[in-house]
Amino acid sequence: MGLVRYGWFFCATSLVITACGGATRSNILSDDMPFDAGATADTAVNPGADAGVDGGFDAGRDAGFDAGFDAGFDAGRDAGRDAGRDAGFDAGRDAGRTFRCGGAAAGALACTTGTQECCATISSGRTTYACEPPNGCASLDQVAIGCASSQDCSAGNTCCGFYDGDQSSWNTVVCIDSCTDQNGLTALIMCAPGGAPCPQGRTCRVSTVLAGFGYCN
Repeated sequence: MGLVRYGWFFCATSLVITACGGATRSNILSDDMPFDAGATADTAVNPGADAGVDGGFDAGRDAGFDAGFDAGFDAGRDAGRDAGRDAGFDAGRDAGRTFRCGGAAAGALACTTGTQECCATISSGRTTYACEPPNGCASLDQVAIGCASSQDCSAGNTCCGFYDGDQSSWNTVVCIDSCTDQNGLTALIMCAPGGAPCPQGRTCRVSTVLAGFGYCN
């Protein structure tokens, strides 16, 4: 009876050891698990996918850059060509053109547009005129005049005289794209007495200071 009891005990102990030993052979953390095998397969696929994405990105970037560069280059070239053509046209048209400097009483001088300005010198209530180089008319008693009427200006510009009402004196007369008051000076459109009519039904009045010149009022 004692031998049988020990035999059953030995067998039970062996079963426990075998069960425990089986647990140690579990694949829960084994490198042979299907999960890890799948991860290895993913790693093998990703390089191709990444290469496709990178290739598409590079191709799109290069194509966009080239298209943008070409469009910008064409636009810049065309703009430069148009600007050069317009500048050349204006210069060619203005070259050799003259404008009246003073009236008949002053000898009706004619100054060359672009290379000369009409310089009015006012002294002792008397105004004299002379054609001077650009910026050559700078004394306090002088008025630089670049046109006599808008017919002397390029297309789109107006012959505009700036008058200082506080000093009862003219500041300058110049071709400009917008004849509006500036820095406390009154802007007046210049006109030729007996010439083209003033805009908006205004009347061309002869200046008492700049003899031979008129302004629209």
